[in-house]
Amino acid sequence: MRRGLAIFLITLSILVIYLIHSVYTLLTLLVENGSADAIHSAEIPAPNSPLIDNMARYIPKIIHQTYINESVPEHWREAQRSCIDLHEDYEYKMWTDAKSRELIATEYPWFLNTFDNYSQPIQRADAIRYFVLAHFGGIYIDLDDLFQGCNRRLDPLLSYPAWVRRTAPTGISNDAMGSTPQHPFFLTVIESLRAYDKNWRLPYITVMYSTGPLFLSVIWKKYMSSGVNTGDDANGGRVRILMMDEYNRYPWSFFSHHKGSSWHGKDARLIFWMGSHWIMLTLMGFLLAGVVGFGAWWVWNRALLLGQQKRIKKREGGVWERAMAWTNWGSGKGGYELTERHEAKCFNSSPSLPITLRSPLIDAPRSSIPYPTLFPPTPPNYHPPPPPRMPTLASRRTTAEQAAASSAALRGAAVGAAKFGGASLLLAVVGTLVSPLYRNLTIQFKVFLQLSGMTLGGWIEADRRLRGYEFWRLMEQRRARDEAVWREWERRIGEGPRTVEKKD
Repeated sequence: MRRGLAIFLITLSILVIYLIHSVYTLLTLLVENGSADAIHSAEIPAPNSPLIDNMARYIPKIIHQTYINESVPEHWREAQRSCIDLHEDYEYKMWTDAKSRELIATEYPWFLNTFDNYSQPIQRADAIRYFVLAHFGGIYIDLDDLFQGCNRRLDPLLSYPAWVRRTAPTGISNDAMGSTPQHPFFLTVIESLRAYDKNWRLPYITVMYSTGPLFLSVIWKKYMSSGVNTGDDANGGRVRILMMDEYNRYPWSFFSHHKGSSWHGKDARLIFWMGSHWIMLTLMGFLLAGVVGFGAWWVWNRALLLGQQKRIKKREGGVWERAMAWTNWGSGKGGYELTERHEAKCFNSSPSLPITLRSPLIDAPRSSIPYPTLFPPTPPNYHPPPPPRMPTLASRRTTAEQAAASSAALRGAAVGAAKFGGASLLLAVVGTLVSPLYRNLTIQFKVFLQLSGMTLGGWIEADRRLRGYEFWRLMEQRRARDEAVWREWERRIGEGPRTVEKKD
């Protein structure tokens, strides 16, 4: 592998490692299914079962919901009424905008500035649900975003110190939650709100990652890693997970679910469209990444090879300078001999001695002259042609060479993608068979890993083939130059000895 590509790949690897470190918690959510803390169906008695009365109850009987004011829209009242009618012995709290701000100003003044400066009203609706659970305890049931009704009494869920529900494709949601007062998880959540108050330009992303389900999922993942997610009694810190089956899939599930999404805008619809066309977008993303990566690689190599070309020109010089660097033909013993005297004079250490220098090869038959491994001095009056430029990416001189180089690179990219793609596929099969971690990855992430291996293999093999082609062209050019020098010597030798007279 050439040095330029190695530096490029190292730089790219450092950038990728930095990006992975920045979103490491988000990536770990892809393999987190919450099964370790799941509330299993066997733990939940059937509706109206006498076993419910024997269960310990840690969460207070309070139902929290939020809306702008007390006038709940007509199409939401049925879901609201279903929860109130099933839980006549529960305290019901409707948190309007005014009541929410009053609670924050009275009990949590350190958060009031952040609360008032949220750019989206749904962010305040998200934040207040965490504060009321941390302050009063109870069960929060969403009314605005994904409004839902109660399908059965929620008494079995009071037996856990805190619970949230699992959502698809990964993480947890904040539309149904329960907690004891001052539970450490929800205290961690409200303490983290200010640190995650950032504007991500798109309103949907801003809401999701500042106060919404994505924010809550990240805090949950960090909370599980902190070592305090233990204990199922009244003072326990464990957060249990209500799985989809117990949530709303069956007649014995706790909730009935109705789509609302009142706060979603055009950006949310765009993101949902992207989610439904993820295969096409993944392929387009890799194509774009390949184009950008190849462009960066080409710019890097052009700058690197232009500098290399200048260094080579400075080091090699002309054909004769390179030949003289290989040998000094006349310095060896017997390299030249005194063959006969003439009236002409030659430049030497004794100017009064007329001599002619003659090579031993002159008396040999033409057919017996071997191809020398070292070159003799240059013939008189020989003017070598200018050396051809080194055949690199930056100095291709003919369309044929460019086509040949492109063909070699394309073949290498195809072969490398096939090799690394096959290896990635084999590793995927092995991972599916032996690794629960890999099996829990989303299909999108698995496709990403497969295409990443193919892209990396294509780059490496294309560079190797191109490097081999450049080396072959360099050897061809050197062979042609050496052959030209030798043919010139053959011609000069065939013309016989030359004498040079020193001028007075």
